[in-house]
This record gives sequence, structure tokens and C-alpha cells, in this order.
Amino acid sequence: MSDPFGQAADADRYDIDFAVPQVHRLRFTRDCFGVDFAVLRELLQPSSHGMARVQVWLDQGLVDWDATLPKRITGHLADSSGIELAGDVQMLPGGESVKNDPAYVEQILQAFHRQNL
Repeated sequence: MSDPFGQAADADRYDIDFAVPQVHRLRFTRDCFGVDFAVLRELLQPSSHGMARVQVWLDQGLVDWDATLPKRITGHLADSSGIELAGDVQMLPGGESVKNDPAYVEQILQAFHRQNL
């Protein structure tokens, strides 16, 4: 077998440089689920396999402050061609409790799995 990396036949390791092309797209808005929703919609692009599928997870404190937010998000996404809301808008407690309990990470990962994301 030939050595595709140009290393000696008895080499026990290979160091191969590579790069993964990617674009980190940052946008700044004041109300991405309100008047600035077009900015978010632009980022949620359909793939070659179909519609963009998204889940939305909100801090419960934010929902306590604006109880209309989950319904507005659902409405914006329903009115957007090429975007599918995968499941209901979900709420998580905010603050230290969610950061310090791995059960919340597990809950999110299970939801991703159930929706095949």
C-alpha cells in the first residue's frame, strides 16, 4: 500500500492540516421576534433537503415578562415559507438553576432527537 501522506512507512502518527470552511453570521436586533423578524427569517434558510426546521427555547423569566412571546413566535414562524417549527415553543427556568442542572441539557437533547434535528 502506498503512503498517501508522504510519511515514512514506520511512522506511527500523522499531522495533517485541514480547514473546514464556515461562515459565522452575526446579526444584532432589538426585537428579533417582532419588528426585526425579517433579520431572523433571513438566517433560517432551507437546506437542500427541505425546509429549515427549528426549535425555540425561551427563558421562563422572559415569558413571565411577555406572556405573548411564545404565541408571536409561533405565528411568525407559521407565516414564513421555508421554515418549520419542530415542536412547541419550550420554556426553561433562567438563572443558575438551569446552568447547574445537567437534566436540562438532557431535556433539550431528547427534544432534538424526538424531532429528528
